[in-house]
This record gives sequence, C-alpha cells and structure tokens, in this order.
Amino acid sequence: MDAEISSVPLPGLGRKVFATAAERDRAVVAAAAEVVQAYPSSAAARTASLAAGDAHLRLGEWDAALESYQRFLSGTAEDSLRFAALEGVAAAQEGKGDLAQAAAAYERLGAEAAAFKDRAALERARVLSRAGKAEEARAILKRFPEDFKDSPLRSEAEDRLRRLGAGEREGRVGAAAPPAGGAA
Repeated sequence: MDAEISSVPLPGLGRKVFATAAERDRAVVAAAAEVVQAYPSSAAARTASLAAGDAHLRLGEWDAALESYQRFLSGTAEDSLRFAALEGVAAAQEGKGDLAQAAAAYERLGAEAAAFKDRAALERARVLSRAGKAEEARAILKRFPEDFKDSPLRSEAEDRLRRLGAGEREGRVGAAAPPAGGAA
C-alpha cells in the first residue's frame, strides 16, 4: 500500500496518509479481505492473504495472522513467497506464547525453504532457549558451524552460544529478542 504515516496532515502528497501504523495495517487487512472475497482462488487472493497476515502480526492479532498465513500456504507449495508465510506462522505462534509451536514452525521453515535454513535454525534455537530448553538450543548452536559452513550467520550463532553458556552459569538463559516486525 503506497501511503505515508503522519500525525499531521501532509497537503499535496498525492497518496493516502494514515495517522498511525496501526491505522495503515487495519486498512491493509480491509483491502486484503476485499481481494480475497472478490477473487478467492486467485494468485492475488493468496498474496493478499500474506499481506493481511503481516498486518495482523504487526497489530498483535496472532490468531488472525495465523489464519491469513494458513490461507496463503494452502494455496500452493510453489510460491516464491512461501518462506514469508512460514516465518509469519512462527512469529505468530511465538507472539501467542506457544513456544513449542513456534519452534516447530521454524523447523518447518528450515525444511521447506532451503535458502532460509540457517536463519530458521538460529531462530529455532532462540525460541527453544526462551522455552527453557537450553540443551536443545545449545545443541543446534553447537552444530551450526558444521551444518552451515558458508552461512553469514555463523558469528551470530557463536555469539548466541556464548550467551547461552553465560546465562547457564548465571542461572538464566541469554537469548536474543524475537525478530522485530515478524515476517519480512
């Protein structure tokens, strides 16, 4: 959606202006619903479902985000944006507080989207750590350099492993915060 976010009017801009990001996201959800209703089995409806899932995710509407992502995923297994919906499912499950489902969704992302396998493993380890499963997280992070020899995320995995070890000695688990903004 080509729009700006501003709390003050922006005259002569030539495109829609929303007072807040939440207002913009609600407009995305409404527009996506119109496309899905008008063209339910089209590629446009699948893409609209993905956009709606991302907007619901930003709004913290976890169940609605999951429903939108699942609608997108049920449309085709060949869509080049499938990774974004899989990541969105993981982020929504994490937002709901269902860390077991979030970890499973990151595992699915790694299995179905080879280009994101390293990121999925890193995020799965982070979620497992948050869930109190430090040993499982540690095992993923220890294997990371071998499993993903050419990954640009190796240093991040090593850092997380160090923090996970430090957290264990201090009686806590040191893990990075969840990804900002959900699916990309």
